Amino acid sequence: MFSIEKDGTTSDHLVYYSSHSSFVEAALESLRRFRYEPVTVDGTPVTVHGVSYRFLFQLDINGADNQRRGVIADSHLSKLRVQADGGAAQDQYLFAYLSQVAQSYVGEEQLSKSNRSNPNGWLMKAARQGHGDASFSLGRNTLYGEGCEIDRQKSYYWLWQSANKGVIGAQYLLALELFSGAHFTQDSEQALFWLREAAKQHPTARLRYAWVLSTHPDEEVRDGTLAHSLWSSVDERYFDRQRYYMTAAAVAAEQGNFKQAVLWQEKVIEDAQVLQLPLTQREAQLAMYEAGKPLREMP
Repeated sequence: MFSIEKDGTTSDHLVYYSSHSSFVEAALESLRRFRYEPVTVDGTPVTVHGVSYRFLFQLDINGADNQRRGVIADSHLSKLRVQADGGAAQDQYLFAYLSQVAQSYVGEEQLSKSNRSNPNGWLMKAARQGHGDASFSLGRNTLYGEGCEIDRQKSYYWLWQSANKGVIGAQYLLALELFSGAHFTQDSEQALFWLREAAKQHPTARLRYAWVLSTHPDEEVRDGTLAHSLWSSVDERYFDRQRYYMTAAAVAAEQGNFKQAVLWQEKVIEDAQVLQLPLTQREAQLAMYEAGKPLREMP
């Protein structure tokens, strides 16, 4: 899962499942190079979160091998479905999630009909029992129309339920959506609340919150000291180098350290060149720091 930024590049890359850790780095490195048409509200580009993409690594497997994998996956799912029929929310959520994974892993045609049913029905059963992760998945699916029609009212309801149960993904998705107004009514106060909540638990949210605290046009929102504390709490090996460097530059500029801001922004541009990302916006930010001006933009 990831965000699409205002310039169409990706950030906030989160891996929810991988059959082997060796695939994670390759998938993330590829995803960092992706480009999308930016989402706009009234003609203005905005950041959106919760976009999903599933990578499938095919290791020279022939049809017979894939069929055997399908038999194993289908058998496992059948056992999980029996457990889900028992009514426990966690079992219902697990079956819904793994049935989606299995369809990508072995192909829908390798699974029995009962094991490739729409997962939203099982997610709904689990969410109605108060399962936070199921509520998040259901809220995201109804937001983007995955396996169902788009329904923003239902999406907000389920995301709110999930966020209140402390699910970081729901808190973060709500924050960005409420900032942008792309799918829900814009509400900056609520957006800041949910971003603060998510930042208590996850580095992705801490970097985004540090960015907002450093660049927001409202001086009552900005807090360079807190922004620096949030940024410095993130591991310097954080995979999304663009987000890490860019935030470092903005934080330094907000604190009046423009020499350091320039150095960090130059790292942004070097990394962007390797990834073949657009440079116009990044170079404009560098020019501002070189002129001794902090960055100001709405989230």
